[in-house]
Amino acid sequence: MKKTDDKSVVDVLKHARLITEQQLERAYKEQKVSGASLRDILFRDLSWDSVKSLLNYEEPRSFTSGKRVVGDVLREAEWITQEQHDEIERESQRTGAALGQTLVNQKLLTPPQLERALAEQKKTGLPLWRTLINLGFVSTQQVSQALGIQTVAGGRSSDTQNLVAIAGKMEKTGAASSILGDAKTIARMSAVDLVEAIVDSAVESRATDIHMDPQEEHLRVRFRIDGMLYDILQLPVQIVPEVVSRFKVLGGMDITQRRHSQEGHFVREVRKMEIDLRLSTAPTVLGEKLCVRILNEKNVVTGIAQLGMEPHQIDLIESLMAKPYGMILTTGPVGSGKTTTLYTLLNEVNILTRNVMTIEDPVEYQLRGVNQMQVDLPGHFGFVQGLRAILRQDPNIVMVGEIRDEETAMTAMKAAMTGMLVLTTLHTNDAPAAVGSLLGLNVSRFLISTAVIGVAAQRLIRKLCPNCKTEYRPDKGLLELLHVPADQRDQPFFKGTGCEKCLHTGYYGRAGIFEIMAVGDEIKESILHDGTLPEFRRLALDGGMQTLAQSALNKVLDGTTTSDEYLRVIFT
Repeated sequence: MKKTDDKSVVDVLKHARLITEQQLERAYKEQKVSGASLRDILFRDLSWDSVKSLLNYEEPRSFTSGKRVVGDVLREAEWITQEQHDEIERESQRTGAALGQTLVNQKLLTPPQLERALAEQKKTGLPLWRTLINLGFVSTQQVSQALGIQTVAGGRSSDTQNLVAIAGKMEKTGAASSILGDAKTIARMSAVDLVEAIVDSAVESRATDIHMDPQEEHLRVRFRIDGMLYDILQLPVQIVPEVVSRFKVLGGMDITQRRHSQEGHFVREVRKMEIDLRLSTAPTVLGEKLCVRILNEKNVVTGIAQLGMEPHQIDLIESLMAKPYGMILTTGPVGSGKTTTLYTLLNEVNILTRNVMTIEDPVEYQLRGVNQMQVDLPGHFGFVQGLRAILRQDPNIVMVGEIRDEETAMTAMKAAMTGMLVLTTLHTNDAPAAVGSLLGLNVSRFLISTAVIGVAAQRLIRKLCPNCKTEYRPDKGLLELLHVPADQRDQPFFKGTGCEKCLHTGYYGRAGIFEIMAVGDEIKESILHDGTLPEFRRLALDGGMQTLAQSALNKVLDGTTTSDEYLRVIFT
């Protein structure tokens, strides 16, 4: 059996969240000075109990081609003895995971909840304690007490069923059936039943938004699924006012006001899940347009492993997040997943000893253990006012939902320079362009070079449906268009043929593609000395930055997505 090297062991310990980037950096420095083994230095800071609790934890698949149990990796590298390894196996068989079993014994957790949490842990790569808190099974206080330490590194009608079925019967062209059964079916449904049916079918179809667009003779209802809009049904014009009014009543909006935009929200339970629905109206020449944003906590990404980053990108973003202060920006167009990435990064650093605070517009998902504030413009409480309030609350980590103006940018920059980590978003096309965007907001070059430590540009790309994924050989012209390296042109490409599971689209779910730029010394110097955007990009590429195009191509080559999706996201 080939012995595992130290680097592989360190990677496993990092992915299992047993060590941090800061601990590793200190260990390497001490190793150079003292000559002691890396194992002895790292294990000196870890209790055997903390290591033991995760020795049966498996790495997420995205980090390695095959799953490896942490205990096996440590044993292969001789970081632990065979006796210690055997002790873990015996204890695991006898009591299960240490923390989970303790909570079960204390009747704070049920065995089915523990089983679900362990399954979720394998997917996200987060520690068990964080997984249990994210799932809402236990509180942070209960976890702390269990660990014994102060810190730790309704029925549907047949008409509704018919609507759900119609929403799922999309044609292979990508458009859905535009007629709900027949006119008699619609006529039998009240506005209340119809609204419930539309919402329930949207949730069933994995939609993130419902668009209700007024036309001359009908109301067009569309669902946004995996980032694309699909026609679902048409409502007769005579019942449109009742349907729109029903939505507005649920959202606490004024049903008599049709000339100005309004916003509202309500919560509906679908399949025993509470779904938060955010409503907004806009007056058009043909009537009110209604858009419903569906926020389903089931879809919240809780671990970096789920975002779609490649292993080297995960290592880079984790090294940036390990810094005690500075600003990290996520950039991209509207709907590119920036807020999801910020939430995921917050989840990674949200440990019990840190004060994490946010100011958002709106608060999309509630993160356990995070102090979240919402912008209230009518009440004169914007990003600047919220950020100033946060700075008086002794924060360690701050998230600002978006930098929209010079005052917000300046306040956030100064916060990043005064000993806290600031996460925020900008609308730019790529990572180096974030510097230009900040300059356009009249932020000084000195502030940018001093405060910004990293930028992550991103897009969302649709993933192939695993149920109907098929192999094919691309032609030479496509390979050249995608700039596929010569040594990779013989491998197969994949496409989706369409099936019931993916609503005949060939795609199921989305993943992120990323361009992460660490703002090192050379880029800082360039910013200070009137550098241009092409120069920032050249320096970032020289430093090893992977472009969005390369990230997308990698997902085409590994069978995650299609060449068509690459061309749609990168060139349009």
